[in-house]
Parts: sequence; C-alpha cells; structure tokens
Amino acid sequence: MAFSMNCSVAILCGGKSTRMKTDKAQLDWYGQPLLSHIISGFSSYEDIFLSVDHESRYADTGLRRVEDILPGNGPLSGLCASLQAAKNEIVFVTTCDAPLVNEKTARILTTALGTFDAVIPISPEGLHPLIAVYRKSILPVALENLREGRRKLTALLDRINVSYLPATAFPNGTLTFANLNTPDEVDALKQKLKEEGIMEDFSPKDKKNTVPINGHETLKKEDYVEPNCVLCGDPYGAEPKVKAVPQQRIVEKLDEYMGRKDYAGAERHLLYWLEEAKLGQDLRGQLTIRNELIGFYRKRGRKEDAFENIKEALKLLEELGFEGTISSGTTYTNAATAYYTFQDYESSIPCFEKARTVYEANDRTDPSLLGGLYNNMALSLAALSRYDEAEELYDKALRIMNDVPGGILEQAITYLNLANVKEAQKGMEEAEPEIFDLLDKAEELLLQAENELRPAGVIHEGYYAFVLESCAPTFSYYGYFMTADKFNRRAKELYERT
Repeated sequence: MAFSMNCSVAILCGGKSTRMKTDKAQLDWYGQPLLSHIISGFSSYEDIFLSVDHESRYADTGLRRVEDILPGNGPLSGLCASLQAAKNEIVFVTTCDAPLVNEKTARILTTALGTFDAVIPISPEGLHPLIAVYRKSILPVALENLREGRRKLTALLDRINVSYLPATAFPNGTLTFANLNTPDEVDALKQKLKEEGIMEDFSPKDKKNTVPINGHETLKKEDYVEPNCVLCGDPYGAEPKVKAVPQQRIVEKLDEYMGRKDYAGAERHLLYWLEEAKLGQDLRGQLTIRNELIGFYRKRGRKEDAFENIKEALKLLEELGFEGTISSGTTYTNAATAYYTFQDYESSIPCFEKARTVYEANDRTDPSLLGGLYNNMALSLAALSRYDEAEELYDKALRIMNDVPGGILEQAITYLNLANVKEAQKGMEEAEPEIFDLLDKAEELLLQAENELRPAGVIHEGYYAFVLESCAPTFSYYGYFMTADKFNRRAKELYERT
C-alpha cells in the first residue's frame, strides 16, 4: 500500500502557545523552525496541509491552510476542519509541537487501521488523539459533537469504532508523543534524546548509515538490512517472539483503579495492556485481560462490550488448546455469569455446562470454584423456570462449601437463593414455612461468620460487608426488616473501617 498516496496529513497549528509564551511553531529545533522540521518529516505525502485558527498564519510555508470550523472550540474544531478539507479517506493528524512525529509514525498507525474508524496511540500517560489516524467518514459524528458542545475528543471516540495502539509499537516508544509546552520541556526533550542516543534522527543529517565500498559510498544500511515490520519490530519473515505481559501486575493495578472507582482509568489500563499482549504475541496474556474485560464490562453494564470480549476469549481458548483446563473453566464461568447478568439465560447454560465438565473432571479444582459455579448456574436455571435442576445444584453447593474455609458465607447466599426458588415454584403461601426456615439458616450463618470467622481472619472484612449488603434486600423482601437493617448498618461500619 502506498501510504503517502492514500493518506492526507493535517498538522494542527491552532493552539494559543500560552505556556510557551511564544509561537511554538517558530521554536528553534536544531537550526530550523519546529513547524518546518515537522513538515519535512512528511515530504513523501502529496496532500499535507495546516489546520489554523486564521488563514493568514504560516503563509510562508507554501502549504494549504484550513481554518477551524468554529474557532475557539478547541482541537475538535481543528479536527473537523481537517477531515472536511482532506483529499483522502484516511487522515493522519498531528500537532505542531511534537518533533518526533514523522512519516514512520503515520505509517504505523495507517497499517493498523484495518476496518476501524480511527487508531489512537495509548501510553501509560493516557490517549493521544491528536497524533492519530482517522477516517474521513466520521466527519458527521464529529460535527454533531462540535455543534452540540461536546468538545472533548474522548466523547467522539466513544461514538466511533476505535483501535488503541500501545506506544511500544513505535520505535521511540512514549517519546514519540512528547509535545513541547514550555521552554524547559524543549531542553528536557533534547537532553533525553541525547541520553537515548537517538538525537541524530532529529538533527541535521549525517552519513552515519552510509557504508563505504571501494572508496565509494554506494550503499546505505537500509539497502542491505532486511527491513523491520512497522508493528512488531522484527525483520520481515522472522518468527515472531512472544513478549509476555506482566499479568499479576496488570491485575493488581486494575484493583487499584477499581478501588478508587476510576473506571475510565481501569478501562484504559486494560486496553493498553491488551494491545501490548497482541503486539507481543502473548496469547495467555490476552486471555487473562479478556477475562478481566468481561468482568469489567459486566459490572459497568456494557453488554455489547462484554459479549465481544466473550467471543474473543473463547477464540483464544481454542487457539491455545486450553479446552479442558482450569483456565478454560474460569473463562466459561466468566462468560456465563456475564450472559446471566444481561439476562441472556439460554446462552449462559452451555458455558456453565462446559465449566462444570472441566471442574468436576479435575482433581485440582478448588472446591470454592465448584461451589460458586453451582450457585451461579442454578440462578440461570431458576430464571428459565427449571426449578428442580436449580434446587439440585443449590444442594450440591451447600455440601461442597462445607469443605471451604469461610464457606458459610456462600452457604448463606445459597439458602437465600433457595428461598427465591421455593417461592417461584410453589407460591408464597404454600412455600412460606420452607422460606422462613431457609431465611433463619442464612441469618444464623451470617451471624456465625461475624462472631467466629471474621475475628479469626478466616474471611476478609470487606468481603463480609459485601455479602451482608447483598443479602439484606432478600431479608427485607420477605419481611425480615430488622435483620435487613442490622446487616446494612454493619456493612456500612465495616466499609468505613476498611
């Protein structure tokens, strides 16, 4: 694909340069204005233009200049103007203060576009939507956001089909996206480039890569070295090496995000590492992250995203040959629970059945996994009015949780679930004695956990508070108002303490 023929380049120059206190485009960058340096980095592109707040600016560049559609409305206005003015369907945008961005950056992003509407670089610092590639076809959506005052670029990304590409896909990593806002940042970046040994790529060219043959410099390094893939960094034709992502650290960091309810940060974190795992050919890492994404989207009520990750996780199980392993059981249970949450009970049952087959056939299965599976599968069966099957699984769950330290909390939940089944199966009047007996058993177990297991450290206070809070509504529904109030108050005390 001739990238330069099929892609327009828009350089965004409409900023105020407030912190720099001078026009950033005119900054000296190794002997030439910064904007001139950036323009020269796209010399092979036919359609390259500037997005400006006023058409009179930068006339001396000789490039076409496009005014913002609604000046004073931030980068979205410049992006809309750039998409509208571009001569090609694919548009690479960059800012005028990012000196390390060049044709290679655009080529990597364009290669990754596929059927997506946009490819956005992502790094630990966050998203980089102003150094990205977009399809011109998203212009109507972008204009709608602009006219309705939704100026944040993230609001646009939420409405289109986006792929996120980690910074490690680029030769200079996160440095690629360094932008210059203050004089100190200019000096710091130049020092960093010097320390990294890559300063020569961004200063006047020398003959470093030229190889003399018989006294004549006829070949350059790129003429005889097999070129590297722009995505994985390995020479074309080489067997890709697996670069494993740090799964435990990823999960621990996710817990931190979720603990402080930073859900946007949690999602960015998972998507960043998913792309890292893809680039590193790390299928196991991808499976772990897909499972975390299923759970995350389930908790956030995002059905389509959860179902998409279920599909990809099941593909990975097959590709890895993991069917029949404990890992597959975890994935099947995760998928089934998401289906149940979004009331797709019919789809949940086959996944539960696969997980059950795996867990029951494996001697190393943790009893708590099996007990949890029985409980969750019974919920789906009950929702489908398959009450006898549900009751059988609840009985299994009660028995197996006898062997699990702290299992009485799960048993209490099971008794409450059984109460719901009895009511659905027989009606409240006929089932009332059984229901009250089950409620009494659940209350007794929760109090036992409070008096015996929690002080001994067998169960975590936070989890105990969660169970109390989850059980309280069922007690209230059946008229156990004092019990419900007691458990709600106790949960609140524990949450405040933990």
